[in-house]
Amino acid sequence: MASRGVIGGYLNGDFGPDDLVMRQQFAKMIVLSLELEPMPAEGLPFTDVLPKSGTAYPQGFIAAAFHHKITTGQTTTKFAPYDNITRAQLVTMVVRAMDNLREGTLQPIPVGYTGSFTNFSDIHAPNMRKAERNGLLAGLQGFGSPRYPWQEATRGEVAQILWNAIQMAEYSMLLAADDRHSLAIKSDGTLWAWGHNGASGRLGDGTTDERRQPTRIGTDSDWKAVAAGLSHSFGIKSDGTLWAWGSNGNGRLGDGTTEARNVPTRIGTDSDWKAVTAGSAHSLAMKSDGSVWGWGFNGSGRVGDGTIQERHAPVLIADF
Repeated sequence: MASRGVIGGYLNGDFGPDDLVMRQQFAKMIVLSLELEPMPAEGLPFTDVLPKSGTAYPQGFIAAAFHHKITTGQTTTKFAPYDNITRAQLVTMVVRAMDNLREGTLQPIPVGYTGSFTNFSDIHAPNMRKAERNGLLAGLQGFGSPRYPWQEATRGEVAQILWNAIQMAEYSMLLAADDRHSLAIKSDGTLWAWGHNGASGRLGDGTTDERRQPTRIGTDSDWKAVAAGLSHSFGIKSDGTLWAWGSNGNGRLGDGTTEARNVPTRIGTDSDWKAVTAGSAHSLAMKSDGSVWGWGFNGSGRVGDGTIQERHAPVLIADF
């Protein structure tokens, strides 16, 4: 963060991680984090933001945050630049920034998901849940208690959540998440995973260790699609090959066995796979010719092949 010019220390060499952050300071930090430019203050509705001659701080950074709909102010005319930013305000501004400027990076909250937060605010609670669900709060402590969202945010907390946002923004929109783990493909084609790894190795890094930050999976840089199931994962490479890893109960990986795989394992020999999705214990994929294939647990006929027979390898369902 310091190397990017987003944060700086004090003259005595300290960073002051427990010191508080004013709202005008945070406006500058988030604008710099997203590599935005300060903007002219003309038209800024906040009467308490006073311009300073010869510098864009704070008015230019507040104007940029307002223009990009990161902040709406405490009221339509009050920004409160010298107030310390609360955790709830911090998270809401970061979520707005990601949704408005990095669309698709944060996944919607699944129906019924509540996370660690009560309905403490119609504005902030949904954003806190979305941040938690997507890993934006990774590395932060104490955000889950009902009283903590209104606590003033520290420099360390602001730096951590902005770093999480920067890391997520550098990944492409090819993201997948289940209840306990997440997958992403960066714009350079590399595959990354984080969250609960489980005994089956659903992250694909060859271990069963929990990962609280994105961890690169393998050395390949030709991934183009990912899917996350309950305890298993899939990827498609640019050559059209299909790969799977994690739990293989009921044959959900499709490699013809029920053996768990803790690293990506190629499924079959075909190289015309176009899309893949994963359920809790079964999986579906489409080929470039429009044909749909299914495998895994087949209770109630969920594989779609007209039977209730468990399938350990892809079987043709239909052509679309």
